[in-house]
Amino acid sequence: MYELTDGRVLLSVSETARAMGVSDRMVWRLIAEGEIRAIKIGRCTRVPCAELERIADSGREVTREG
Repeated sequence: MYELTDGRVLLSVSETARAMGVSDRMVWRLIAEGEIRAIKIGRCTRVPCAELERIADSGREVTREG
């Protein structure tokens, strides 16, 4: 699993995609579908690290778009 060593609790969409092993586009799609909870801070979208843990613990398979 993706380890955050700097103590942050929010990830950018790109960081979330890297942690999940999928594309940025896939993360945006999952956010749009309500599969991943995201927070808007001004114009920035951030994903709580707890969401990655929730997805990993759920055992739900995230498939790549093709």
